[in-house]
Order: sequence, then structure tokens, then C-alpha cells
Amino acid sequence: MMDRPDYIYTNGSPLEHTPMHLNGAEMYGFLIKGNKTKLQATVDATLNQVAGNQTTFRVLSPYVMLTFTRVNHAQSGFSTDHDRGWGKECDIIPWIMVGQIDESGGAAKLHRLFIFPSYTWVDVPMAISIGREIFGYPKNFCKLEMPEAGDDPVEFKIACEGWEPSNPETQLGIQPLLEIAATNREHEHVSVSGLAEIVVGGLKLLGSEPDLLSLDMVGIEDLASMLLEPQIDQLFLKQFPDASGTKAVYQEVVVAPTTIDKVHSASLLGYTYECTLHKFDSYRLDETLGFQLGTQPVLLPFHISMDFTVEAGEELARATAIAPEKIVAAKTNEEMLRAPATDREKIVVLGGGPGAMAAAFYLTDQPGWRDRYDITVYQMGWRLGGKCASGRNAKLGQRIEEHGLHMWFGFYNNGFDLMQKAYGALNRPAGTPLATWQDAFKPHNFIVLTEPIGNGYRFWPIQMPQKDGTPGGHNDELTFIEIAETLAAWIRQWVEGLKKHLLQLVDKEIKEGVDRLEGIWHGILGFATRMRESFHLLVDGGRHPVVAELQALRASVFESVDQYLDDDDAMRHFYICIDLAITTLIGMHVDGIMFKSFDVVNDIEFRAWLCKHGANVRYTVNSAPVRGLYDLVFAYIDGDSARPNIEAGTMLRGMLRLAIDYHGGFIWKMQAGMGDTVFTPLYQVLKQRGVNFQFFHKVRRSDSRER
Repeated sequence: MMDRPDYIYTNGSPLEHTPMHLNGAEMYGFLIKGNKTKLQATVDATLNQVAGNQTTFRVLSPYVMLTFTRVNHAQSGFSTDHDRGWGKECDIIPWIMVGQIDESGGAAKLHRLFIFPSYTWVDVPMAISIGREIFGYPKNFCKLEMPEAGDDPVEFKIACEGWEPSNPETQLGIQPLLEIAATNREHEHVSVSGLAEIVVGGLKLLGSEPDLLSLDMVGIEDLASMLLEPQIDQLFLKQFPDASGTKAVYQEVVVAPTTIDKVHSASLLGYTYECTLHKFDSYRLDETLGFQLGTQPVLLPFHISMDFTVEAGEELARATAIAPEKIVAAKTNEEMLRAPATDREKIVVLGGGPGAMAAAFYLTDQPGWRDRYDITVYQMGWRLGGKCASGRNAKLGQRIEEHGLHMWFGFYNNGFDLMQKAYGALNRPAGTPLATWQDAFKPHNFIVLTEPIGNGYRFWPIQMPQKDGTPGGHNDELTFIEIAETLAAWIRQWVEGLKKHLLQLVDKEIKEGVDRLEGIWHGILGFATRMRESFHLLVDGGRHPVVAELQALRASVFESVDQYLDDDDAMRHFYICIDLAITTLIGMHVDGIMFKSFDVVNDIEFRAWLCKHGANVRYTVNSAPVRGLYDLVFAYIDGDSARPNIEAGTMLRGMLRLAIDYHGGFIWKMQAGMGDTVFTPLYQVLKQRGVNFQFFHKVRRSDSRER
């Protein structure tokens, strides 16, 4: 997408940002048979005229779905616009079913389904501006009659502003265009469970038509699968003329996903209806859609009460300066079958684990990706998630079953960035389960470790501080100076805690230890104050007084509390934390991590690295925090806890990010299974975007020569 300036919203502008939430919508729909040749000519003169040779859109059916919709609550989901208020509107739209066909292997396959609003009439002037300028709806003003809530649906009328007949002497006025009227009311309306039953009825009708589309049964099944999705794509010709009204300063084909958030009720209407079309030169539906002037039958009348959302549009094709004679009309179905394979690059995603889903998500997060890629995810079974998959056991009260405790740490910026985008794209209605990522993940800061002491175990409860911010891609990378400053602050805090604990045990015997710690605490305070300057002055590979000072502080702390470590849990916990932090600072300088990277010590095992830099072997090297880190990442050869093995640099990087670089909560607990909170949203977004999923497929061979 080309770089463009920000749109200037002037005071009083009626325009609003996407997404648009249209709730309490009462839609009545009718299938009216048009003429497929005339419909295709309309699509060629609009969508295909703009798309040129970039892609071709083809009409799939001669039937047009005419809808009368009363929207009782229309409001932007964009915070600034949402706070301005909401409105109502009624709209009447004849929808043309349009598809893109993927030709590969000599067969025509329906790649993507659209509904194209060939006309749009509304009764609210502000809705005209928003619809036209944001999405590209061809909106015009009208007067209409349609049932109010609870009324008997017997009559629908629309009168539009225009000229009839077209004549220099004709004044602009309101003229009748079309009516839908019940001619037989003997049969009752039939309630259905939702949109799916209406779609199935429509497919049965369309499938009986010999000129529906030259698709085989697989193509018909693809069409059914797309129609039964809770989201369908609206297709628009969006354009703005120059000041002369002859050239377009902007002209593109735009698609906007529309998601049905909730169906309140649905029914197939039992009445028999007929449509009456009047001659109206400003709106020649007989020429553009192929409707009959006068009366013609109406099929599959339905009513649905629902909430739905129109998302931000995506540009599919941009007009180029190409001569009109070089724009070819849509190919016939026979020509489609003989056409060469699509030029889009085929991308295969193997498996449905976290890495696979993230790759598919970010590939489809690029503007115009459908013009470049045809993406298919292959999954051996029916459940996405890999080792993170989860399910529910219906026999045990829908109990969540998964491979273990699933939580995300507060430094998982990439993971949270992905989920924030996925939940934002879904834009689930407020109040629904797991509507936002904040509903799916909650901060948690209390953990308990266990220590093997003697012949038993003792608990080590740890309350991590709640921090400001939220995890996500907006956070900056942690620097080595920030690591050093944070560790110094923690050391000072732990020494102060150790001193207070000793004071609680006041007696003459330990008075000397308290005095010693007082001096140590002042030393730590002074050290922390000059920390930034000290580490900026360090020289790679050299010795520096700050290292010797750290070693002396560590030795002083041990001498002060050595005699109490076996029996006093709190004393031991403070000491282990101080020893780990000081040893980490020493090792990071001595081994050059501060000046290179953590990778420079990946040739040594982490516990050996702690020993190398003087950590207490008896209390610290095999302490509960260290053992917990190994357990967390399964860092044992063949799962044998007697053979720990992990690179020192890898463990250091993870340990410091875990303890220092979290945002909001130390841990973010999922409020349902990982399938519910992570993989269902990702699947729904990817399906909406047009990614293909093939379940129960196992890859046996890959040949890069094949497309």
C-alpha cells in the first residue's frame, strides 16, 4: 500500500472510523431472479474495470438478494467516535454474489466469495457520507416503508430521489422504485435456529438453477462452506472524482469483512410475495440487474434479527492508467478452465502449533496479501495448538484437558502483541465470554517454590510486585545497564529485609551481625548510586574495582548469616537471592556479556557458570529458584533431574527477562484452556481473512518444483 497522509477530520465532519457496530438490526431478505449476463456486465463495468488484469470477479448466480434492514443502534467501535454517540438508519440493498476463481491443476475452484452492493439506499443523510467515503457503499437517499418491530411483514416500499423520465425539463424529485408485497398469507412463518438454515435453503434453490455456475460438486461445497461462516466479505468500488468530475483521484476495489456477532432470532417467512419494479431512468434495475419491469415472483423470504460488525476495509485492486479497450470482460466458464494457474505464490503451513499460527497471522496481516499469496494450513488431526492444544471433556462438566499448566510470563511481548491484534481483529461484542485479550489473560504475581530440607520439603512463597504497563510489542528491549541497576536495587532491598529480620530476633548474641549488615547495607546503597557510572566505565575483559567490591559484599553477607542458614528459612531465602544477583553481576562483567551478548557464555552449563563466579555451592547453586528454572524449561538430559544441562547464556537471558522485564503481572493466567484463549481466536481471524485449513492431512513428501 502506498504511503498516504493522515485523513483530516474537520469539526462537524460526519465521518467515523471503523469498525462499525450495527446492533439490533432487523433484516428482511428476498431472492429475486435477475439476468446473469446483465449482472456480469455491471460487474465488468465497475469492479473489473478497476481491477484490470490484476484479478477478475465473476457473478456466481442470477439471483440477487434484496434486503430491507432497520438498524436500531449504529455506533463506531473507535473510542473517540464511540464517545460521540450513536444513531439509527434503514437501508435497502440489492446484493450480487461475486467470486474469485482459483485455477490450478486444470480445475476451477472458488477461492473467495463476496457480496457486492450494486446499489444502496438509506433514509439518513449522515449514513450516506459514512458509507460512501469510508467503505465505498454507493449510497443514495430514499424514503421507505417497512415493518416496525412486531408488525406483520406484508409490505415493503422504496421511493428514491432522481429523474423520471430523463429529460432537460424534468425536475429532481422523489419517485417510486420498487415494492415487495405479500400476495398470500395462508402459511405461517417458520422459526429457524439461525442464519445457517436460511443459507441451506438458499443453496438448495440456487443449486436447482442450471446456470448457477460451472462448478463441480466440490465447488458447490466450497460455496456452502463460505456462506456458512459467521463472516462474509462485502466488495465495493470506492472512488472519488477530481474537480472536473471526469477523472478519478482515487479508484480501488475494496473489501470489508462483516461479522455476525449475535443472532437474536431468525425465521423463514411463510407468506408468498411478489416484487413490482417501476421504470425509473435514474435507477435502471431492469438493465443493470436484469429485474423485470412490472411484477415478478420473490423466493426464499426471510427475517433475521441480529448484531453485526463491519470491519476496516482492505484494498484488493487499484486502478491503473490503462486504455479501456485493454480491459477485457470476464472469461466464460470454459475459458476459465483453460486459463493458466494463478500467479499467487502458494504457501503451505505445516501443523497448527504456535509458530505455525503466528506465521500465518503475520503473513495475512500485510495489506493486499491475497493478491500475492494462497495460504493453506495442514493439520494432521482436527485440533490446532500442537503441544499447547486443549479440549473439554463433556462427560466431566466440560472440564478443560491439556498438556499441563499453561500461562504466559509478563515478558512475552511478541506473544501478547499477537493476541492483542487477534482479539482486536475479532472485535467481539462487549459482555461475551473472552471478548478481549484482557478477559482471556489476567495478571498473577504469587508463586510458591519448594525446598528439599533434610528429609522433607518446605514452602517458599514469593509475592512479585505488580508493575506498570501491559506486555506487548510496544515495549522497549531491556538494556544491560537497566539489568545492572535493577539487580543493584533488589540487592539493596534484600539486604534491608535481611537486616529487619535479624532485628526481629534481637538478643545480644546477634547484635554484631546486625551491625555488620548495617554497614553492608550502606555499602550497597553507595554502590547502587554509582552503578550507572561504574558500568559505563567498565572495559571489556578487564578487571575493575566494582567487581572486587561486589565480591567483598557477597562475602560479608555470607559471614553475617552463615550460622543461621540451615535453620532460618527467611534468612536463607534472602541470602540465596542476594548471592544469585551479585554472582550474576560479577559474571556478566568478567565474561564480557555486558559488552557482547549472552551468547558468549553458551559454551558452559549454567550451574557450572554460577560455580565459576563464586556462587555458594551448598545453598545457591542447587537452590529452589535455580531448580525451578531448570524445571520450567525441562533442562535435563532425557528428563533425568540428576543430569541438568542448559547453556549459561540462554538461561541467564531467560532468567533476567522473567524477573526484571515483565509488564503488569509477573505471570498472566489464561482464564480458560489455551484452545479457548489462544487458538480459537487465531483460527477465527485466519478463516475470516481467507486462509484455507485442511484437517486430517499428513505431509509425506515436499517437492519445491510443484506449485
